[in-house]
Amino acid sequence: MSAGSIAGLFSWVFGYPIDFIKTKIQSQDLDNKVFKGIVDCLKTNIREHGKHILLRGLSTVCIRSIPVNSVGFLV
Repeated sequence: MSAGSIAGLFSWVFGYPIDFIKTKIQSQDLDNKVFKGIVDCLKTNIREHGKHILLRGLSTVCIRSIPVNSVGFLV
């Protein structure tokens, strides 16, 4: 269970910024695209909101990932 919780925690810590960018690109309007690509999305969000925007909400996801992944690993 400990291995599952640690693995799940690290997967979110390293993957969260990438998931944030993916979600921003997927949620934009197809007729009026705001971002030209991954790098443009990253630069625009960092310029407008600062570097901390990539980690906003990470603590909640990490708290949730510990029991979810530990039970999943056990099962």
